[in-house]
Amino acid sequence: MNKRSKKLLLILVWWHWLGVRNGVRAAWGNNRRELVLVVAGVAFLMVYNLASIYSSLMDVAPIVRSAWHRILLAEMAATMMIGATCGRLCGRWAGRQISAAWLAVLPWPPAERLRAARLACFTVGGVLTPLPAFCGWGVGHAVAAPHQAIATAALGLGFMVAFLTASLPGAGRNIVADADDVAEPAQPRVAVVWRLVERLDRMAPRWAGVWAQGDHGRFISRWWLANLLAAGGAAGAITLTQGWIWPSVVISVVGGNLAYMMALVGAPLLSPVLRSSPVQYGVAWGAMARAPLALSLLWSGVAAVPALIVSGAAWRQALGGLGVLMTLNLLFSVAVAAVPSSRRQAAMLYVCLLCVIIYQGLEYGMAYGALAGVAVLGVAGLLWRQARRRFRGHA
Repeated sequence: MNKRSKKLLLILVWWHWLGVRNGVRAAWGNNRRELVLVVAGVAFLMVYNLASIYSSLMDVAPIVRSAWHRILLAEMAATMMIGATCGRLCGRWAGRQISAAWLAVLPWPPAERLRAARLACFTVGGVLTPLPAFCGWGVGHAVAAPHQAIATAALGLGFMVAFLTASLPGAGRNIVADADDVAEPAQPRVAVVWRLVERLDRMAPRWAGVWAQGDHGRFISRWWLANLLAAGGAAGAITLTQGWIWPSVVISVVGGNLAYMMALVGAPLLSPVLRSSPVQYGVAWGAMARAPLALSLLWSGVAAVPALIVSGAAWRQALGGLGVLMTLNLLFSVAVAAVPSSRRQAAMLYVCLLCVIIYQGLEYGMAYGALAGVAVLGVAGLLWRQARRRFRGHA
């Protein structure tokens, strides 16, 4: 790598470092108390759950040691799957970053950019490798397994190999491209399913959902139909053939919630035009959520039809599932309100909140699960209040 390429790579690294530093400074300067509370709570939960898992492993140590070789193979397979998934995501990220528009005009040869992207993947993989190795060492130490050092090294090596194998091809994607190639303009296609709910956008504030979605409606339509045919059709077939209503009821809740998650976009709430308008925060959120909510309820209703065909009394379970679906949609709305700029981060926050409830319910019983649900709803209320204040510039 020549001096010019090294300088450009350092500029790219420094640019990302400044972005991270500015983000941390902004979070610390605007919401110090909330940030300290969240970090302390997350750290406490992590330490508590790790200690609980370690204690549980010690209790079943003889059983684990008797099947240690099979367990180690299962750990290796899981570690390599996780490494391949992380590597694929990292490779795509590196390819996008190194092919950014502001870098395309710089005198940086494609081969050097490819080498820089692969170096970034190797660095990220090296940083992440100690995590699965530490987890493997913790399991081996808790059960006093033989050859702990070898098992730890094997898990780390397996993660690194899978990570690099999956990341390096993706890092070179779109880097070596012919700038003279002009793509044919894409023919517009009608978003069939999205057109069904566009009429809801005629309510005030008008066309907020279309504004939020942009060109995303076509993807939502294809995803909505494909998931309904695949997941809803499979659950419906089980229900109709086995006479068991729960597959359709459960998939109606899960699929309806996924449809809501895929369609809801909160980024327009950051628009200065919307924030400076006299519209209230709840009304603005209703405008963003009414079309995604309609798609969610429509998906859930269609998927629950086989259960109603099998048993006329299944309407009780269907109504219960509808209540659960509305609660899950509300919780995801709060997560998007807390992080309106990134739907991926909002989804991660939503999954973490759900995992807290599910873990407490499975580990300690339904009473503790309900208590965890009440606590999560309380946290959701605080997040919603903070988002509402931020919408008007009070935080």
